[in-house]
Amino acid sequence: MSIRTKMLLWIALPTLVIIVGVLVITIGHLRDSNASDIERESLQRASDAAARFDGAFRAASAIAATTAQAMALRPDLSESGIYSQLGANVMQSRVIFGAAMAFDPAVRTMGDDLFCPYVCRDGEGLRRLNIGRSTYDWHADPRWTWWHEPITRGRGVWSAPYFDAGAGNVTMVTFSSPFPVGDRLAGVTTVDVDLDSIRDRVGAEVLSGLSFFILTPEGRFVFSGLDDDDTGKTIMQAAQAAGHTELALAAVRMISGKPGVAVVPGFRGALPRGWEAFAETQWTFFAPMESTGWSVVALMPERVAFATANRRVRMAVIGLGAALTMIVASIVVVSGAMARPIRRLRDSARRIASGDLIARVEGVTGSDEIADLGRAFNTMTDDLEAHIDRLADERAARERLERDMHVARQIQQGLLPAEPPPIEGFDVAGWSRPADQTGGDYYDWQLLPDGRFVIVLADVTGHGLGPALVTAFCRAYTRAIFRKYDGLSESMSELNELLGTDLSDSRFITLVAAVIDSRAGEVQVLSAGHGPILHYSKATGSVDSHGAHGLPLGISPDAVFDEAQRFCLGPGDILALTTDGLFEWSRADGRMFGTDRLRESLARHAPRDSGSIIEGLVRDVEDFAGSAPQIDDVTAVIIKRAP
Repeated sequence: MSIRTKMLLWIALPTLVIIVGVLVITIGHLRDSNASDIERESLQRASDAAARFDGAFRAASAIAATTAQAMALRPDLSESGIYSQLGANVMQSRVIFGAAMAFDPAVRTMGDDLFCPYVCRDGEGLRRLNIGRSTYDWHADPRWTWWHEPITRGRGVWSAPYFDAGAGNVTMVTFSSPFPVGDRLAGVTTVDVDLDSIRDRVGAEVLSGLSFFILTPEGRFVFSGLDDDDTGKTIMQAAQAAGHTELALAAVRMISGKPGVAVVPGFRGALPRGWEAFAETQWTFFAPMESTGWSVVALMPERVAFATANRRVRMAVIGLGAALTMIVASIVVVSGAMARPIRRLRDSARRIASGDLIARVEGVTGSDEIADLGRAFNTMTDDLEAHIDRLADERAARERLERDMHVARQIQQGLLPAEPPPIEGFDVAGWSRPADQTGGDYYDWQLLPDGRFVIVLADVTGHGLGPALVTAFCRAYTRAIFRKYDGLSESMSELNELLGTDLSDSRFITLVAAVIDSRAGEVQVLSAGHGPILHYSKATGSVDSHGAHGLPLGISPDAVFDEAQRFCLGPGDILALTTDGLFEWSRADGRMFGTDRLRESLARHAPRDSGSIIEGLVRDVEDFAGSAPQIDDVTAVIIKRAP
């Protein structure tokens, strides 16, 4: 992976994660903040709109109420005076379409008709007429609530919205205020508010650009900015007709008489004509009008509500994207500048790897770490060239030493007997393997002048070239000395004296000598610090262990050695002479093979010939040690009386 890629992964990727995290947090914060602001501003806007509409309706109702109070003082006002008053009432506000004054027929009539003067707008002028006809018997018919409710309740009331198909041909609501004639309520004065006019005049000022409508406490539309056909219907009916459950639930809050905000999710089904706005999510905000109890409801699409927040998010994305782009561009430029000298280092390293030891990094300038690395690289190549020269010299010296060691091993192996001794009635075999190229163990046998054979096994302290040299002159001494004396003790004493003058203070030799008299079937054994000597008896199947008879050679020049120990070997009996490298061979956990296992192994392999016995002993030790390496010289001699 290149430095540029690593820098992009180590810097740009974490930065991207941080930027995305910041962006997510920012978007969430902006949306939460914007939602809170929208809710607060929407509530205020709904309250302002409700107050403005309430003011307009309150002003209209005040005109009727004031006229009612005046009529209570002058119930006998002339017909012309009544028309004049009604005309004045209409002209007080552009949202008032008409005004009427109705009398109980028991108090006042107009011939055979009911007396109900009415003045309404007619283009730019006014039109006067008496609507008290027999076909319009508002006094007798309780369905005409504009008369019956104020008389019954004794106060002014607003009617439900309706379309006046007679006098005005407009959608309106009527405020009716009763007045007394004599001692009872016998008259009603009204004002008709043109809903289209109040919607256009007041709504355009406070809810410009938004859809809105006004609901009665029962959920009936006073007017609707969605569809003119909604007037007089209930919002629940419209929601149920469309199957818009969320809108129906929100409608309950709209007519609760409390200000609030409700989010109505977009509806995927078919919507009534004029209600297409609810195909997308709408924020609805509403507030009640105090004088009428009606609620003003306005709609704002969520996309419009969050337009500002979305613009801020886009700006944040653009800004963070630009920052990330600059970071990536900077990484590309910087990594390229860093990579060039590193590539030169790489190319020089490859040249060195291919054998060009004089390769150097060119163009090393500056004081930064890479320049220091280039200078260090050039210094390294100089040192490497010198080191390789030294290694070549050392290798040549090591090869010479290995050749010398190989020659020494061949010489040492050549000193060992090549063939078993031809001793009648005995089977003798020897084997030795040094831990290094050369070792400090050796064995030997020679024919004595009297026809007997002497077997020698020795172990010089340590292993390697030094002990190997000691074994060479020790062998020479033994071959000369054992021919001079009949007894082993005299030979061992002279050998000890000679070695004591040749060996350093730190070296000594353990040695065991065995003289075989084939005619008598007897073996004399004398050990100078060497043991154990194992004796296998075929008759009993047991293996006895015998210790040393004196000190190792070379420790004390005055050492005295006892007479040799005599073994009368029966057919199949065995004497086993081994160095400690065999039974002290340890496995990986530190446990040694030991003399007990050595006796068991000897007894197990005793029926075999001497060479096979040695092979069996060595194999048992190696199997026990497992992967543990040989760390000491191993030598063994087996003397077996023929069966």
